[in-house]
Amino acid sequence: MSRNYHRGAPAVTLPSFARQTYVVTGIALAGLIGTLAALLVLDARAALFGALLAPWVAAIGWDLGVRMRNDVGARRSDAALQAALIDSTLDGICLTDADGNILISNAPLRRLSVELGMPMHGTVPQRLLAVSDRVAEPERYRRRMLELAGSVEAETSDEFELAGTGRCFRGYTAPVFDPEGNLAGRVWTLREVTADRELDRMRDAFVATVSHELRTPLTSISGFLEMMEDEEHGVGETGRTYLEVIRRSTDRLHDLVDTADSPPFVRGDARRLTQVVDNLVTNAVKFTDAGGSVTVTVERDGDAVRLVVADTGVGIPAEEQGQVFSRFFRASTATRQAIPGTGLGLAISRALIEQHGGTIALESEEGGGTRVTVTLPGEN
Repeated sequence: MSRNYHRGAPAVTLPSFARQTYVVTGIALAGLIGTLAALLVLDARAALFGALLAPWVAAIGWDLGVRMRNDVGARRSDAALQAALIDSTLDGICLTDADGNILISNAPLRRLSVELGMPMHGTVPQRLLAVSDRVAEPERYRRRMLELAGSVEAETSDEFELAGTGRCFRGYTAPVFDPEGNLAGRVWTLREVTADRELDRMRDAFVATVSHELRTPLTSISGFLEMMEDEEHGVGETGRTYLEVIRRSTDRLHDLVDTADSPPFVRGDARRLTQVVDNLVTNAVKFTDAGGSVTVTVERDGDAVRLVVADTGVGIPAEEQGQVFSRFFRASTATRQAIPGTGLGLAISRALIEQHGGTIALESEEGGGTRVTVTLPGEN
């Protein structure tokens, strides 16, 4: 056993394992004290560093906040500008999903929807179908709306007229695809074209009036021209030159008048279309009593040609009008009066018109007459 001395303390002799324990404990204690000292130093430095960085952090935070607020404001401003843009158009516009549910619409469309009496809920085809009884050709309109509901990728344009008002509207719809080419929805537009149709009617009336007014003097000019041609040998070379100028000008005016008076053309089977007209006119005459009237009109309607056969006859009850194009169907007004017929005329007419890419519709009032409208693709 050895002795160790420490100034001011008695000498103590320790075993070897005890000396090793104290050495390790001393080293550990020294490490802990050193670590605490280092943490205290670091903590002081961190506090100083944080105090120095605080203004910079605050400035960066403020800048980010301002940028975020500006970004949100810019997005809101862009949305407001886009809404103002589509609200300022003449057309009513809406975007729907693939099922026809409205995702976004503009103010003109909402206004037109109210004026047309459309419901505020449902898909676009459902809302359009809801006003079918208010249009001039309800059956044709209803059929077109059902076709649109079942053809989500079709691009179509149609016109319809509100019954009794003269207001005309043109609708357009087309599919919308996402960047991957998948169907995302449909865009729908609605525009009132009443003024355009009124201008068309005024133009047609003007042309018809001018044509009528020109025809009478042209007949006189042509008659006198023939008389002068009989004396052509006595007018000399200069006179014959004048006559030739008059002849050419008269022929040109005749061509203009004949063109103005000629009805629009359609491409089709003349015999089959004649059969349709014969069926419709025969029916109108057959179901109209003495003293009544039958009116047949043909007019151009945009790119189409419309034939209307209207009478003031016995008419068809409202509950039977859905069957008029069925084979062998005969209205009760016809059977009560024992008017002969097979019930095949309208069914055959409808089949022939649809084979030509056209439509046929019927409107009638019992005791008030019937109006049948045929629409066919026109040819320039």
